[in-house]
Amino acid sequence: MNSTIVPGSPVSAMLRHPFIGIIACNILLGNVWTTVEECELLCGVGSYPYEMWEVINAVTTWMLPLFVLVGNVQFSTFQLEASWRRGGGWAWVRDAVLSHIFIACHLLGNPIDYIWSHLERLQDMRQTRLQAEGDYNRPIICIALQDFDSEDIGNIRAALENQLDATVGSRKQAKRRARLLAACQHSAFLLAHTRISSTRRSAVAVIAYSVALFTSLSSAMAQNPLPVHTPHTLALRELYYWLIMAVAVSSSTGAFPTEYTEWAALKPVIDVVKKRKTTLGRVVSLEGGSYGHRPQKKMNRESFPRLTVAMLSVGVAWVFSFIMSWITPTQGLGCRNFVEIGYLCTWIVNFFFSYFIQQMAKHKWPWWVLASDVIVAVPSILCLFLAWQGWFNSCKCWGAFWTLRQAQHHDPSSLAEQELQLKPWYFGLIAAALCLQGLISVGVLLFYGEELRLIYGRSEGFLQYMARSSPSKDQSEKVYPVNENEQRQERQSVDVQQLETANEGSRLMEPV
Repeated sequence: MNSTIVPGSPVSAMLRHPFIGIIACNILLGNVWTTVEECELLCGVGSYPYEMWEVINAVTTWMLPLFVLVGNVQFSTFQLEASWRRGGGWAWVRDAVLSHIFIACHLLGNPIDYIWSHLERLQDMRQTRLQAEGDYNRPIICIALQDFDSEDIGNIRAALENQLDATVGSRKQAKRRARLLAACQHSAFLLAHTRISSTRRSAVAVIAYSVALFTSLSSAMAQNPLPVHTPHTLALRELYYWLIMAVAVSSSTGAFPTEYTEWAALKPVIDVVKKRKTTLGRVVSLEGGSYGHRPQKKMNRESFPRLTVAMLSVGVAWVFSFIMSWITPTQGLGCRNFVEIGYLCTWIVNFFFSYFIQQMAKHKWPWWVLASDVIVAVPSILCLFLAWQGWFNSCKCWGAFWTLRQAQHHDPSSLAEQELQLKPWYFGLIAAALCLQGLISVGVLLFYGEELRLIYGRSEGFLQYMARSSPSKDQSEKVYPVNENEQRQERQSVDVQQLETANEGSRLMEPV
């Protein structure tokens, strides 16, 4: 190294120029060992943007496939066209924001709360099933009732349970109970077979992403003999591997096709159970339409295991991301490590902020939570894309200046060779990160497997119950024979119920 120009001298300061890029710097220096300051003297200071086609290739290879997984998340069941037909304006904006934008921002800006909310919903399903042990209709109906926002829901559920558990005395009570059981069976069947799951589609998407990830990494490192930023690129994307867990719990719990599906399925039960003028209200967009936001959950001893699982999923992704950035030459605490630390701290702070807001606001519209999620989600995604502007393509970042300082030397010409030597480590870290996320997801789905089979009508007990509790017309008439007057009264009662159903449906379709 020519030491006639002393780094830090006025002459060296005058000779400094903008950074020419790591590839050009590698060609310029050859096999010369330099310090970070000498690298800046010869190759320039600041950062250098990557070539346009390199950016396009990197985005399509590494970024888009990962965030395609977001499309497998179950969004709200609110139909924007129906909201517009009901009056448009504020109703349409509200449903559009809360059913799509809020859920996407909450997922990307607060992953801990998003995963935890789904786990709490699964736990609610578990408790409901255990409370109605041996009854396969009641838990499905009670689980669906929790999706609605109405003061009457508690009364409806209490009345349903009281009437199902009541002792049958008179013939009139026996007939009423028979109608209730038939209505429950009908509603449970509709609820179980109209819920939509995207588990298979999500599994295929995750497998396809994993295969493409390994093949793209192998191809990128085999074709480029110069130092490449692919390991650093993958490290930042590993931050979002918790998407696998989020997609798994979201796609498994599923959703209904529209916001009216549950209402139509539950209406026969409500007609038998409810008092006059009792309505279901509408599906809660953030709690019923989507289970990614549950403001009523609390941190306590019972919820601690599920909160730990949510934090573990996000934490595991961060640990592997940090390790991959650390070991990539030059080894040490580099610029990307600071960014990764910033991501984790931001997610944790936003989680606690939104939690305390939820505890204070209760069931009010969580606009403060939406605002905090937007503030976190949008810049964090932009940071991944704007990194291609060359923020980390500088002598300080490539030389791990923040750990090694000027006293240590690094050799830009050997970076590519070091990366090739670390190739098995890269594949191992990626495989371990994906496998751990997969194991956590599979473990959760197996733990709540009975609840998931129940809500989709696939549990063995539910199928057996449906098979043996579907009497023929002759059997029903034999058990509960009725005379002509009773038949006339039944028809009049059905006509009144149909009229009330039509009136209630028209009220739901009125402009908000």
